Amino acid sequence: MTATAPRPAASGGHRIDRVWLTADARQRLVEELTHLENEVIPQAEEALGVAMATSSNQLDNGDLTAANEELSLANRRAEQIRTILAASAEAATPKVTHQAGVGCVVVIEDGGSHDTYLIAPPENRMPGVTCLSPRSPLGQALLGAEAGATVTYKSPAGPRTVKLVEVRPYTD
Repeated sequence: MTATAPRPAASGGHRIDRVWLTADARQRLVEELTHLENEVIPQAEEALGVAMATSSNQLDNGDLTAANEELSLANRRAEQIRTILAASAEAATPKVTHQAGVGCVVVIEDGGSHDTYLIAPPENRMPGVTCLSPRSPLGQALLGAEAGATVTYKSPAGPRTVKLVEVRPYTD
C-alpha cells in the first residue's frame, strides 16, 4: 500500500507523510472512484439481492458467493482510493530540488546504464514514466541524497550500489 504514515527517512530529513500524486494520477483515481460508486457497487448490490432472493439454499449458491465477493472487492478498492485521495490533499511538488525526494525525477547510473525514475507511489504510473516507490529499498536509499552521491541498497540479489546522476522536480 502507499506510504501515508509519517516515518523518518534517509539523511536529509525527508518524510513520507502525504501521498504524492500528479494531477493526472489524482484525476484517474477520482474517475475510478466515481465508476465504482455509480456503477460497480450498485450493480454488485443488485446482483447480491437477486442471488439472495432466488436462492433456496444460501450456503450453496455460487451466484451469491460471486456477488458478495465482487461487492466486497469494490467496497475495499473504493475505501482505498478515498484514503489515498484524503492523504494526498496537501501533497505538492518538492521545493528542495538538490536532494532526491518524493515527487522528484532522478537519473541513476547502474552498471554503466542510466535509468530515469519518478520517486512516487505506484498510483502515479503512466505511459513513459517509471515510478520508483519511496518505500522500495532503492527509493529509501535515494531519499535525501544529492546528485553525485552513491547509495547502496539491498536488492534480492544482494547489496547494490548506484550513483545518483541527476535530481529535478517532476513537472507535468
